[in-house]
Amino acid sequence: MADVAPFRVFGRDASGGLSAFWLREPEAPVETQPIVFLSSEGGIDVIACNLSDYLWLLASGVGPLEVVFGLHREPEPIPALVALPSNTRRHPHEPLKR
Repeated sequence: MADVAPFRVFGRDASGGLSAFWLREPEAPVETQPIVFLSSEGGIDVIACNLSDYLWLLASGVGPLEVVFGLHREPEPIPALVALPSNTRRHPHEPLKR
């Protein structure tokens, strides 16, 4: 559909940057689509492959700006957020169990 924007914004930072789903595959569920950061200066960066991977970033205490700008700091896991993706999907660095 040409009249539908390819992004679904769900967050905004203090500088005006936006976190959004990038709807690359119109028929796929939104939670399987990549997550991007749209900077206030016009930059677009993919920060997670899907919602589950994005939740793992947040749970680890890593935000969009750390991903985009490669800011290195000691992750500070947030226990309440760690519980969310833990209940729904393996950690992205764990091998798939067959």
